[in-house]
Amino acid sequence: MSRLYLQKLKLLIWLPALLGLAQIILIADIHAEQKTPSILKLAPGPAWQVVGIFSGSNTYYTFTKSKQGEAFIHAHYRPPQQTVTLGYRLKNPKPYRYFSWRWRVGQFPINADEKIEGHMDNAAAVYLTFASGLRRYVIKYIWSTKYPPGANWRTTSGILKKMQVVVRQGPPTVTDSWHHESIVITNEFHRYFGGDIKDKPPPIAGVGILSDGDGTRSEVKADYSDFLLYD
Repeated sequence: MSRLYLQKLKLLIWLPALLGLAQIILIADIHAEQKTPSILKLAPGPAWQVVGIFSGSNTYYTFTKSKQGEAFIHAHYRPPQQTVTLGYRLKNPKPYRYFSWRWRVGQFPINADEKIEGHMDNAAAVYLTFASGLRRYVIKYIWSTKYPPGANWRTTSGILKKMQVVVRQGPPTVTDSWHHESIVITNEFHRYFGGDIKDKPPPIAGVGILSDGDGTRSEVKADYSDFLLYD
């Protein structure tokens, strides 16, 4: 019996086992991918930058920690400061299924009304921005002193940008109490922009925050924490 014949015989004997092992490894990798969700934590720190085109030169946001070591972003607006928006730009924009965060207000603007020019101050606001080519879709979640949770309206509707304001927290105003927010991104996008894109939402490009009192000349305080984008 030749050596070549024996090598072929061994190959025929081991080949099914090797193929079976490869299939097991592939299935394990698929299950591991399915069970490992994609989570992006937008932790307070240098990645949060002033959004220059919409902001003054001096920021009034600071990164701080509670006595228990919990990191959060503290906003303290004092008139007549220029309004500043703080943003977290994703280096690799991608679709996510869920978005959550926590926030609390320490001091509300006086006589604010988000629908009246000159009174459009926000104790706290969170922006979720979607990128579709050059076009941007923005949902602005606010903590209102005037309108109830669920109220919403369109503020910008141009060729390259559309923005929907959505009230998440409303009166009665309660200070220094943390509130957790969680949304299903697909549902929110289709609710407000479904007429434009009926398929899955575009990738998330960034998240922003705003606390201001320039319109009503009010001092405003708010805190933001635990921003998460995940599948």
